[in-house]
Amino acid sequence: MDHWALVTLGASIVMVLGPVVWILLRGELQRFFPYVVAASSFFLLNLVGSASPAVSRLAVGVGFHLMFASTAATLLLSYLVVKHRATRSERPALPVRLEESLRGTGRGCRRFLAAGVVCSILAMAAFWVWVTPPFFVRRPVTASREKVLQEIPSPEAPAQQVPAELKSKRLVSGPVFGPVGSLIDARIAVVASRPFHWFALAAFEIPLFIVALAATAIPIARLVGARESFNWKATFAAVLALALPASLWILSKQYLLYILAAVTLVALVHKGRIDWKIFTAFAASALVALGTLYAIYLRGTPTGYARALARTLWHRIVEVSPLGTAVAYKLFPDVIPFLGGRSLINPFRLLPYQQVSTANLVYPYVYGQGGGSIPLPAVVECYVNWGWWGVLAANIVVFILVAGVTRLCWTRDLWLFAVSCYLTMKLLLLWQMPLWFGTLEPTLVLLVGILVTCGLVLRNRHSSIGEKREGGTQACPPGPVE
Repeated sequence: MDHWALVTLGASIVMVLGPVVWILLRGELQRFFPYVVAASSFFLLNLVGSASPAVSRLAVGVGFHLMFASTAATLLLSYLVVKHRATRSERPALPVRLEESLRGTGRGCRRFLAAGVVCSILAMAAFWVWVTPPFFVRRPVTASREKVLQEIPSPEAPAQQVPAELKSKRLVSGPVFGPVGSLIDARIAVVASRPFHWFALAAFEIPLFIVALAATAIPIARLVGARESFNWKATFAAVLALALPASLWILSKQYLLYILAAVTLVALVHKGRIDWKIFTAFAASALVALGTLYAIYLRGTPTGYARALARTLWHRIVEVSPLGTAVAYKLFPDVIPFLGGRSLINPFRLLPYQQVSTANLVYPYVYGQGGGSIPLPAVVECYVNWGWWGVLAANIVVFILVAGVTRLCWTRDLWLFAVSCYLTMKLLLLWQMPLWFGTLEPTLVLLVGILVTCGLVLRNRHSSIGEKREGGTQACPPGPVE
């Protein structure tokens, strides 16, 4: 890594972690937790891996680090803007803000949650019958990975123009579990099927939201009364009993970790600080879950399993996104021209282009064999489409999302606060995959619209009932005093 690249990376780290440390020292986690999660995850998923030996071997130069530096500056700007608004409008502590909402809309929230549970169960039953049963119930049928991956072709890279650094057989060093085996092939085929997106909406995303809502309500319900506290604890236990098996439908790591992370996030927000007991419990639970799932993928625990698992987790969490970014930066536009939007979703092929997959293109350069995909972060995917203008546009979207979700968490409405917690979890996708496959995926945007609409309905209904009560009280004059 040359001098300017090191300086750029250091400046990015300061811009990202400086506000996070300031927020934690001032005890403002409840007011800025979406920003803290977004900035911390960007540091872990993108910046740390940028200094890894695998990325350094590619000699990407300062331009590679400038892409991440631009996002770091965007995050800093979003914090400064939101912080300016915060100083102008002070907000009370979280329980004080949400207690009144829980008293007025608590019963309505549970009714909406019941409707969400019914939708999830119906979707899972339909998926079981017409697509596939849960993988933990019956061994899945082996699918052809190559056939699935060929449905969305990759951009072509002329072999004679590929840089020498990318012609090595494998960029990843050390023991790393790859996506091999019939179970993973079957999972790729299921995820690529058209009904899966709607199934994921009902079986993964809705349970994730209702778990976040129930976890948010439990500490506040204690202030309302013992009966309300019992109702929300029972609700939380019921939705968690639904969400955990649903998250393991295709034995995927992502959905299970999201549920664990959502419960941890809500607990930390209620604490108003980083509680290391809660954080350690989450880390231990996540490690056990990941170790178990990888053992299922490999059908056992081979020699050196613990070491290989640690190396795999480092690679999959810290290294893979920067490494994919480095490969894309070396290929575009010197080897492959900018795509001009051809990697965007083309719903029902309505638009006059064939969608191509940069994730499938990057994979062979990183692992050197087999077929698979390494999604690029949102800013990088926009870069391979439109160059630095794409980076600018993506950072504008990042600013709007981070600042908007942070501003939303100041609400006094319980339901909308749970929406902000849910969206905070989805901010992590900005650093892992393109906008149109992650944070702004169409079915996800549809779900957020439905959730916000439900929240507004609950608020208006509560306001109408309150106005009627006040009107009824005013219409009855006090009786004579005896």
